[in-house]
Amino acid sequence: MWNEYFNNVIKIVGLDIVDKDCECTCDCHNFNFNINEWTPMCKNLCQTKCKNNTTVKKCLEKTNANITCYIGSQADNNILKEIIEQNGPFDIIIDDGSHLTEHQKISFEYLFPTLNNNGIYVIEDLHTSYSTSGPYRGGGLKQSHTAVEFLKDLIDDININGKFSTKKQAELSNREYLNYYENNISGIYNAKSICFIFKERL
Repeated sequence: MWNEYFNNVIKIVGLDIVDKDCECTCDCHNFNFNINEWTPMCKNLCQTKCKNNTTVKKCLEKTNANITCYIGSQADNNILKEIIEQNGPFDIIIDDGSHLTEHQKISFEYLFPTLNNNGIYVIEDLHTSYSTSGPYRGGGLKQSHTAVEFLKDLIDDININGKFSTKKQAELSNREYLNYYENNISGIYNAKSICFIFKERL
């Protein structure tokens, strides 16, 4: 799936931090491209015991000069603003953060506008929207506040002609009456626990 959307030149290193035992693990994904330059990073990160987030930050930034690590909540607008000001705009954003449904929505609403035209926004671990218990509980099936239901609303937005089928065609052609997502999302692809949202100024 990653190769289909990001082609054979994309370089991806996945990093998950497990709060329970503070273990930092690294996964390298090979999608028919040369990952030799990533090998040292993976060796340094895999199964590294980290005492705190600062240790993770130092480990990442020391390993590769192209990596900048920010410590904070993905729902903190101040952190997001700092990231945008120092690094934006972006071509690809992948949310594999807290897995909390409210955080997923906040990050999307704040970060999606910072994508370049034809950029891709990815949200992982959407199954948490259906959980009714545990640390990642999202609320349950068809609960209006979950990330999955939020994405369903975006499907309504991209199907603008059907959504406003009772409106005059002249009104539909005047895009100033459309909301931001109606004007800037060209497509949505959803698979098990993951969603790709494609940005394109229409």
